[in-house]
Amino acid sequence: MTTESNQDPLASAIVRSEQGGSLQLDISHLSDEQKAQLALEYQQGMIDLDKRAKSLNIEVGVLGDTLNRLADTTEQVTNQEGSHITITHTQDSSVGHTEIIMGNTEQSRRGRLSRSATGDFDVQPIMVIGGLIVAVIVVIAVIASVL
Repeated sequence: MTTESNQDPLASAIVRSEQGGSLQLDISHLSDEQKAQLALEYQQGMIDLDKRAKSLNIEVGVLGDTLNRLADTTEQVTNQEGSHITITHTQDSSVGHTEIIMGNTEQSRRGRLSRSATGDFDVQPIMVIGGLIVAVIVVIAVIASVL
């Protein structure tokens, strides 16, 4: 149960506009100090939002430049007679995860990156070695039981 003294002063300030869905904030009942604090927090939020937008814009630009360079390289190599190329690139950024595969090989036509290209650990060699070790142990056990 909340009392008037510890209730959020902005909770009762949100009102619906006459047009329907949008919300407006009525701060007329706040003190000058509260209004100044609210204005400061709003401005800090706008600065943070502007920084984030500029950072994302830079990352998108870098990704675009990378894609253009990879596409140019792919085109140059594939235009050479008898040349085959597969170019893969993965990138994690605040924009998201990007996986790129280009070229004129069967692998690039399938459009699937290898496990190492995606950054996954390939367990297949470990499974093969483990299988060989188990096979050797079984053979030794069979030989030991026969003798």
